[in-house]
Amino acid sequence: MQRNDISILQIGNEADRLAAMKAGQIDLSVFTPTYLPVIEKAGMKVLLDLEKLGVPYALNGYASTRSYITKNRPTVVGFMRGVIKAIRRIKSDREFSRKILEKYVRIDDPQFINAALDQQVRILPDLPYPPVKGIETILQELARTYPEASKIVPESIIDSSIVKDASP
Repeated sequence: MQRNDISILQIGNEADRLAAMKAGQIDLSVFTPTYLPVIEKAGMKVLLDLEKLGVPYALNGYASTRSYITKNRPTVVGFMRGVIKAIRRIKSDREFSRKILEKYVRIDDPQFINAALDQQVRILPDLPYPPVKGIETILQELARTYPEASKIVPESIIDSSIVKDASP
């Protein structure tokens, strides 16, 4: 197989990509761990599971410019307080979390929803400090295409003070 044997398409969110895979419109996609149970139930093969491999990775995060943070620090800290409250609610109010997950993943399968919720509760940190090792992994991967990424120290692009200031 050659690089030009593969087409990369942008197909919306995970639910859209899963539907495209089920319909045979695409052969491969990337999914967050929330979708693993439904992917396996559909008989699709998971090629790589970063959680099982123990690969540190920043799956998602929050980004802003330094100038915006400097000019609007109370807003940024308030946003992060909201994120922390949401994490706490996900972990403490299963019924509410289940309803929200069902709404946004658009899958009405109690087994999937419960497995996905269990997984989210397990991996969500109580306080969403940026994962230095996870960002390091991303920078190493980027360096394969953009060699200058290898010169970036993860701590130079992280501001953990936002989470610290927003913490209870």
